Amino acid sequence: MPRLLPPTAVLLVLAATASGLPVHMFTDTKTYAARATDIVVAECLDPDAAPGPKLDGITEVRVDVARVLKGERTPGKASLVTMGQPMEKGRRYLMASFGGSVGDITFLANAELGVVEVPATFDLKVLDGKTVAEQVQLVFDARREQVRVRLIQLEQEKTVLDRTVPRPPAPGR
Repeated sequence: MPRLLPPTAVLLVLAATASGLPVHMFTDTKTYAARATDIVVAECLDPDAAPGPKLDGITEVRVDVARVLKGERTPGKASLVTMGQPMEKGRRYLMASFGGSVGDITFLANAELGVVEVPATFDLKVLDGKTVAEQVQLVFDARREQVRVRLIQLEQEKTVLDRTVPRPPAPGR
């Protein structure tokens, strides 16, 4: 019994330190824009800048910030942290932080829609002169349209693939 005590103590300490980070739930765009501490549009340079096991999905990413919609960040290369949201090198994303940090990185994309792909055809100039909420909504609208079109394409592909499923032999043959 005494041999079980040290490993159990270590597990309890680790469980206390790995309590998880809060994920802010999306309610509406106006609230999202008001509560976020930082919102940027950035190109992904490295979607996994610190390879290895991920606690709570926490992933350090390297980006090139193209535009700051809210906060004190400056355009240019930066290391940010996401919480399990997938990113791909070369794609642009709207990224929002609602506070918090991991190590010395003070940008934590810790919300539903904390990382949203910006369509390649989206011209950032359309954001000029708009409020933060309006800018965010324009990106959400563009992404929603991209997803709508992609769903149609996937449904068409699925319909054709469904025809490849072997049919059972006819009864009596």
